[in-house]
Amino acid sequence: MVVVWFVVHALLGRDAAAVLVNVDVDIVQPKMSMRRSRLRKEEIGTPTDFQHRIHAGYDPATGQYSGLPKQWQVILGRAQSTSSRSTIGSSSGRPRALVDPSAITPMEMASIKTVVRGDKYNPETNVSPYGAMSPSVSSSARGYPFSEPTYAPLPLRKETPTPMAASSSTTTAAATTSLNANANSNSHQQQAQQMMNGNGGASLSHDQFRHALSLLVDRADPRADLEGFAQIGEGSTGVVVSAYQISARRRVAVKKMNMKKQQRRELMFNEVSIMRDFSHPNIVRLFSAHLISDELWLVMEFMEGGSLTDVVTHARMTEPQMATVCVQVLSALAFLHAHGVIHRDLKSDSILLNKDGTCKVSDLGFCGQLSKEVPKRRSLVGTPYWTAIEVISRLPYDTSADMWSFGIMLIEMVEGEPPYFNEQPLEAMKRIRDGPQPGFAPSANVSPALRALLSSLLQHDSSRRATAAAALRDPFMEKAGPPSILSPLVSGS
Repeated sequence: MVVVWFVVHALLGRDAAAVLVNVDVDIVQPKMSMRRSRLRKEEIGTPTDFQHRIHAGYDPATGQYSGLPKQWQVILGRAQSTSSRSTIGSSSGRPRALVDPSAITPMEMASIKTVVRGDKYNPETNVSPYGAMSPSVSSSARGYPFSEPTYAPLPLRKETPTPMAASSSTTTAAATTSLNANANSNSHQQQAQQMMNGNGGASLSHDQFRHALSLLVDRADPRADLEGFAQIGEGSTGVVVSAYQISARRRVAVKKMNMKKQQRRELMFNEVSIMRDFSHPNIVRLFSAHLISDELWLVMEFMEGGSLTDVVTHARMTEPQMATVCVQVLSALAFLHAHGVIHRDLKSDSILLNKDGTCKVSDLGFCGQLSKEVPKRRSLVGTPYWTAIEVISRLPYDTSADMWSFGIMLIEMVEGEPPYFNEQPLEAMKRIRDGPQPGFAPSANVSPALRALLSSLLQHDSSRRATAAAALRDPFMEKAGPPSILSPLVSGS
């Protein structure tokens, strides 16, 4: 190109050479432009027919989220306000039971267990003493759900259930409608269990799951025998109502759960199985279970005294009163542990009382079954502040995990709340795992016998931890009196 330019410049002059350069530029530039166009990425167009259906917000004053999908709102609850728990009598929030997030499938959310500290059911807070039934928790509620990777309903027991000892006139009358007399045969029960085996029955269709559940429940329709319904709880799993049972002439609690609205429907199967098969004077009794269309109805004894939480947050318990609670709870735990059952969510919220002072363990949906084939469990189940150190550390655990939780409940009875209750759940779990053995506050006015009992329950080495049977023989239990000594606490809570 340079040689040609000099030739043209010599023959035709400067103007002609300039023309040649312009022509050359005009020819070369289109080629460069074509090269750039091949390298240029195509632009993505703007969305069409776009609809903004979720407008999420957060109010720091109330600690409440707005505009979230219902499932998200149930999980997040409301932000924790540590200032709301300034006094032992404040109706502050209770954390939810946790499960391992790795078990939440793309199609299902883990079962939510809302736990709220304070009075018995209040229409303004939707809090029920009958388990996890309310997503509308107080502004200080916290925690999140999790379900275990190996979760499956409890296997059916082959042995005959232990008869229920009558602890009051109510429980004596209850014996006439025990589920032990229901129409389902053992073959039906085994068939139901086989259907639920494998992934906890999650692979079953709605009709298949309903059929499996129908094999466990009574065939009679209870509605004609119940009247005077009054709602005492409401939440993501259903509602709890009180009702009068005409044939038995007693007040009952009825938990209603719609199968199509359950986040972990296999928990319904688990709860029916264990409440039916394990009968004890200090375990909340299931009178009957029914399928009404797509709803599971659990007819249970009505515990009019509310939860132990109501007592520990509103009153100062004496050591004889604490020992009386301990004896009753330990009796239920010893019974469950003897049958290889771990409660896994023991806390004051799980202990319900009658007005006569009788204490009963409730909230059995998260129980785990041990066997010769499965001598220990590994799944992360529980509520952070009460969860045993080995469970938090993801180590194999057995019934001794319940004894740690029972020890934390002892601290509740003395101090009104568990250790680290002002911490967020994950921070509390970290401190339980890495910190020293929990204990009573230095200022706590407790006897050496009670301190020794607590020390035996909160051993980091679970093999050195006291069992339920051993704790029943502890010298501290000699202070226990009749259940009636708890009546003033129940009446005043």
